[in-house]
Amino acid sequence: MRGFMEKEYEIIIVGGGPAGISAGIYAHRAGAKTLVFDSGASNLERTKVLQNYYGFESISGKELKEKGIKQFKGLGGEVEEAEVLKITKDFSKNCFFVKTEYGEYSSKAVILCTGSGKKKTVDGLEKYEGENVSYCAVCDGFFYRGETVAVIGSGKFALSEAEELSKIAKKVYLISNLSLIHISEPTRLDVI
Repeated sequence: MRGFMEKEYEIIIVGGGPAGISAGIYAHRAGAKTLVFDSGASNLERTKVLQNYYGFESISGKELKEKGIKQFKGLGGEVEEAEVLKITKDFSKNCFFVKTEYGEYSSKAVILCTGSGKKKTVDGLEKYEGENVSYCAVCDGFFYRGETVAVIGSGKFALSEAEELSKIAKKVYLISNLSLIHISEPTRLDVI
């Protein structure tokens, strides 16, 4: 026998960012009883200015998230601020059980929209996020046109981010574990 069951849903979505809220809007509009769990502060909320999101000339990440949640709730969707602790599948009942710090919920389907967690690379880095630190060259490179910048990372992803920035930045330093980066063509990058 399972513990206290708060509510039953057709779809539970874990993650209250743009992907989770968009999934919630579509699921709810399709007639599914839908719940979105939002665990609170996210990378989006720490973004001070977004200028590349359709329909907005300039908006903060926090404001964008708030508008999405307001839209979803306005359609009748439910959002709970809680961290999901465990998800299990009961094959005999063909449903999922989602445990949070506040109780347990059941659903026929679970959609995970948990975003991309950032690996801590440099002590104190988080205090500069949304100001001078970015995680997407294509998204935010515009802000660094003509500047000297550094990319910290490893592998092909770091190399591709540095190459993207090299098209618009004055100078790009790639700070990496060299054993994980293989440059096969001439490049304008300084690898440290």
